[in-house]
Amino acid sequence: RWVASGSEDRTIKVWDAAAGTEAFSLDAAAGGHDADVTSLAFEPTGKRLVSGGDDRKLVVWDLETRKPVATLGVDQRIPYILWAAGGGKFVAWQSSKRGEAETNNFKTYDPDGKPLNSLDLKDRSVLCTTFTTDGELAALGFADGSVQLWSLKDNSRVGGDWAAFNKDLGDIAVTPDKKKVIASDAECNVKVYDLAKKEVIKTFQAHKGNLNGILVGPDGTRFAS
Repeated sequence: RWVASGSEDRTIKVWDAAAGTEAFSLDAAAGGHDADVTSLAFEPTGKRLVSGGDDRKLVVWDLETRKPVATLGVDQRIPYILWAAGGGKFVAWQSSKRGEAETNNFKTYDPDGKPLNSLDLKDRSVLCTTFTTDGELAALGFADGSVQLWSLKDNSRVGGDWAAFNKDLGDIAVTPDKKKVIASDAECNVKVYDLAKKEVIKTFQAHKGNLNGILVGPDGTRFAS
């Protein structure tokens, strides 16, 4: 029913998907962000929305009242959020850099913003991240072209490093069944990796310009870039 967009003008606009028209907006006056909105995720029923911004806040919105349920000061940027398919939690990638030191935290929250778990990594440059639809697995892409998988249930590594490329990663995705990882580099080369076989099963060039994102379909048989 709804599509949401976040903007550099600090507003969130919620659109009627069928009509293609703006339904309402959420801004600082409504209790929202004081800087660029960087990430958004709907709760599966569409009754709530969580947003992250360059003001280093996470805001959980009630879309019926159009007011915040919770506002969390996290002291980090929030490049990406996913609300798990079951609706019982959402996961946020939170990142900060002080000098040459980079810290990346992958935090799980309940629907009201209560912290449930935190995977904390330091001193490696994470360029892209995705979470599986159940919110239990994180795939991380690093500046050296490698990929790691981490369990968000017990903060354990899943397998070893996959040396996907020898240059910066563009984006990364995981199929819902957790059997394949799709990664791209900055030059639009795409690889599909089978986790059980530990081998690349497909390689191709997807675009002629920058590749900015990969998204896997709900049944895992297709992806868009």
